[in-house]
Amino acid sequence: MRLNAKIPSDALVKKALHRLTAIYVLSLVLLLAALEWWGERNWLLAALLYLPPQLWLAPLAVLLPISSWLRPALCFPQIACVALVGLAFLHIRWHARPGPSPGFLTLVTNNYGQSGGRSLEPFLDAENPDLVLLQETGNVLPWRKKFPDRFVQAQGEFIAISKYPIKSASLVTSAKWLGRPVAARFEISFHGKRATVFSVHLPTPRPDFAKLKGLGLLKELAGRNRRLSDGLSFRESMAARIELARSLREVFARESNPFIVAGDFNVPDHGCIYHLFASSLTDAFAHSGRGWGLTFPGSTRNPLTGFGPWMRLDQAFAGKGWEPVFCEAEPRRRSQHRALLAIFRPSEKS
Repeated sequence: MRLNAKIPSDALVKKALHRLTAIYVLSLVLLLAALEWWGERNWLLAALLYLPPQLWLAPLAVLLPISSWLRPALCFPQIACVALVGLAFLHIRWHARPGPSPGFLTLVTNNYGQSGGRSLEPFLDAENPDLVLLQETGNVLPWRKKFPDRFVQAQGEFIAISKYPIKSASLVTSAKWLGRPVAARFEISFHGKRATVFSVHLPTPRPDFAKLKGLGLLKELAGRNRRLSDGLSFRESMAARIELARSLREVFARESNPFIVAGDFNVPDHGCIYHLFASSLTDAFAHSGRGWGLTFPGSTRNPLTGFGPWMRLDQAFAGKGWEPVFCEAEPRRRSQHRALLAIFRPSEKS
């Protein structure tokens, strides 16, 4: 029996390539815009926020080789998509680190509870920061022993280590998740003037993602997904997180001192929750960062991300009275969260 299968002509293949490229470019732009500005308002976008952005470039593994062979002109918009994800969505920055100045405040923040036994001390010894904010910590005594010449205060899971006197320390009781405060307030004396530093640890989304496992995704689509742990569906958890972020933003808005906010926000630098903070505070990395600023996960087996982090969950913000001059993520340490270093100076408007 003869097979009379027709082989598509070059014209048909080129026409299909044009259409597929147009669909891909448009879909990518719309997706990135939705992730950036809508984010957690939609439960599916909220889930996609935490995936490696390199995944959105996966169709190019097919489109680019075929286009370079049959239609080289199509490679230009396809390569532009790589630039869009790699340079714009991932927010690479090129700022140079300034020289030391007595008017600068150098801060390091780290979720130390997820260090996996990887010591933060070499990084602290190398940077010698003025202020260290640690989240998810237990015993304060080792830090007081490590820094006998500094002021060390603990509040709940939060520890502050400062070269400057810590005048007061308290938990932020007006912003809680499942009864746990998500921030602590430390008031320091900076060159004779009072300033406030907030250490933040917003809740991890891991329990929420567990709600989507198994039949959870189908139940979520049907609006019938509930978990006994908190009685919330995934979308309801995301809505609750938005409200938590709003409550915390109100705390910052009421602060009377010049202030800085830093810590483990457990949200990427995209989406509704991130922009709730970035709209009223100055993101140190977006303003004056160097490199990619990626802090999570510090250790991964994902070849798409070069076996390194792909999210900026740890962030530092300048509130009123401060201006960021530099920001950079800790290099190489294979802890769950890498530390973030940020340098601030008093604002001329303060």
